[in-house]
Amino acid sequence: QLDKLYKKIDNYEDIIVGINNTVVNQFSDYFQILTGMEAGNTVKLKIMRPYQDEYTKMEFDIVLEEAE
Repeated sequence: QLDKLYKKIDNYEDIIVGINNTVVNQFSDYFQILTGMEAGNTVKLKIMRPYQDEYTKMEFDIVLEEAE
């Protein structure tokens, strides 16, 4: 099984499964996608969020910011 990327967002254990139309299966996918982007770009972030005993698929449009 491929690695999952876990990211804490607003106190949730979200699993990032896609950015725009690209599937994210492991950290290298995530890194490769974001390397070609710049602050100010808007991306569609697809996540799986745990809720009770199952995961719910969610999508958000987010604007990338400069890393601190």
